[in-house]
Amino acid sequence: MKKIYFYVAVLAAIFVGCDNGEMDNVANDGQVAIEVSAGIEGAKTRMVDTKWETRDKIGIFGKSGKLEYSNRCYNWISGNTFEASSNIIYYGAETGSFTAYYPYAENKGSNIQIKDGKLTRNLLTQVTYDLDKSVDFLYAEATGTKDNPKIDFQFEHKMSKLTLKLVPGEGYKTMSYQPGNFSSYWNFSFSSLHSKVSFEIATGKVEPLEDVGKLDFVYSQNGFNGGDYDTDEKVTYYTFILCPGESVEGGLGVDLTYDNTDGYTLHTKLLTGDNVFATEAGKEYMYTVTLNKTKLDVSNTTIKSWNPATLPNDGKAEAGL
Repeated sequence: MKKIYFYVAVLAAIFVGCDNGEMDNVANDGQVAIEVSAGIEGAKTRMVDTKWETRDKIGIFGKSGKLEYSNRCYNWISGNTFEASSNIIYYGAETGSFTAYYPYAENKGSNIQIKDGKLTRNLLTQVTYDLDKSVDFLYAEATGTKDNPKIDFQFEHKMSKLTLKLVPGEGYKTMSYQPGNFSSYWNFSFSSLHSKVSFEIATGKVEPLEDVGKLDFVYSQNGFNGGDYDTDEKVTYYTFILCPGESVEGGLGVDLTYDNTDGYTLHTKLLTGDNVFATEAGKEYMYTVTLNKTKLDVSNTTIKSWNPATLPNDGKAEAGL
C-alpha cells in the first residue's frame, strides 16, 4: 500500500475576538503552533497518480481549549509541503483535536460552495480517464499536544470506486484509439444508483441525495472520454466514483453501448455478494470485462484497497446481447 505524506508549516491562526495586535501578543507570549503531517491511505488515490498537484488544498477544523478553528485552508507548495494560506493554528490548551478534509471548498465571498456545512456533487460530471478530484472525498482525524505539536492526519476515502478493465475479445484486433477500434467509443449506463451526494466537511459523512436512477456516461471528445489505456497490458481502464452505501438487489445492471457506425449494446450485471451489488466507503470494486462482438465476459472480480477483498464465485460472470 502506498502512502503520500506532506508536512504543513501552519503559518496563521484566528482567535475569536482578537485583532492582529492581540494575535501577535499571544504568539509572543509563548503559544505553541501545531505542526501537521498527513498521509493518504491506498494506492492511486486519484486515477492519474499519487502525487499532489498544483492548486491542491485541504481544509482543517480544530479545537484546543477555548480556541476553535473552522475550515482553515492550506495550499500545496511543492513536493510534500503545504502551507496555510492565512492564520496560524495555535494550541489553546495542553491538547487539541483536529479534523481535515479534501478537496478544500470556499465558504465565503462570491465563491460559496458550502451550504449547511456540506458540499454537494453530481457524480455524472466525472471524466474517467482523469478522475474528477472534486468527488474523491478524503477525511481524517488526529490529536496533538503542546509537548508534541505534530498532528498526524491519515486520510481515508469516503466514496467508493468502480473500475472496469476492458479487454479486447472476439472481433477486435487492437485497443488503439483509431477509428474502427472500440476503446474510445463505449458509453456506460448503470442502473439504480444515486447520481448526487453530499459531503459534510466537518465530520466526513457522505449521504445520497434524491432517488436512485440510471447513471449514463456518454462518450464525446470534450466530455466523457475514453478510458485510461495501458500500453503494456493493451487494455483500457474506466473508473467511476460511486456513492457508498448503495445496495442493488439482483446486481448492478450495466449497459455498454458501442457508439460508432455499427453501434450496439452489451449487457451484464455486477455482483459484490450473494445476488447483490453493494458499496462501502474506501473500497474499490474492479471487474475484468472481455468484450466480444457477440457477448462480454466478466471475470477476475476483486475488491481492493482502497481495501482488499474477494468477490463471490471468484468474480466470474457472463453477459451477452
